[in-house]
Amino acid sequence: RRAAMPAVLTEAEQEEHHTRHPPLPGHRDHFCTDLPCLLALVACLGLIGYIGHYANEHGDHRKISRGYNSAKELCGVDNDAPLLFWCRDNSTQNIDVSNPVCIHACPTEETLLDSSAFCNGSYVAYPAQTVGNWCLPHGHANVAKVLEAISGQFATHAVTFWRDVRSIGPLMLPAVLGSSIALGYMYLFLMNECAETLVKMCQLFLVGGSLGLGGFCLDVFIKGKATAYAELVGLTGVALVSIGVFLFILFCCHTKHMGIAVGCIEAACECINQEPSLLL
Repeated sequence: RRAAMPAVLTEAEQEEHHTRHPPLPGHRDHFCTDLPCLLALVACLGLIGYIGHYANEHGDHRKISRGYNSAKELCGVDNDAPLLFWCRDNSTQNIDVSNPVCIHACPTEETLLDSSAFCNGSYVAYPAQTVGNWCLPHGHANVAKVLEAISGQFATHAVTFWRDVRSIGPLMLPAVLGSSIALGYMYLFLMNECAETLVKMCQLFLVGGSLGLGGFCLDVFIKGKATAYAELVGLTGVALVSIGVFLFILFCCHTKHMGIAVGCIEAACECINQEPSLLL
């Protein structure tokens, strides 16, 4: 390595510095080695930014976080009631998922009479819990019924998970903190002990995954199983196989560089092991 050089030097001072501190054998000046990847990253970031800008200009993100009542009004946007609620049939005790209403606050035992004013006919309110901008009934079965009617099974599990997380909120921060520290040290141990193996496994996964999935798509295309999207499946298969072959050639041609990268990883792990508190 060259000796440290001040930030600003004249040309004569640079020559004198290089004369006094010549580079060691094998020294190479630093330069950008991943310009194509940098350009690809900038292009992807620009595309993501454009998509976000277009969505912000032509869409309304509140449609994701809020619900519509039976009159197709977006709660808290088209009216001043931000929460969506489903009334219950007083005779059958079934929740009416077809006629949601917008209300100001989720019903509780103390506000049932006032909340029932939003329900029509024989429908009444019931104690509900606030989850986001929705008033969901208590009990997994009732929650599942409501969510299955409006969003499908994924929303059922997502909101149920969020409700369970909220119920153990005070324990979440210590659990997340402890698990993150433990996983950090585990990752450091694995990288220090078997960095080369992990790198080769990643290479095998990338090449094998691309070739395997591409071969599957081509097999489906050749056998005519994908009648609706035959051309798309065929092109996807060709693209994945091409990517797999390209990665295989790339890894084979840069074996030496991969070894150097593994050595750098192991050296970095050794440095961190000398100061394990850095992970904190």
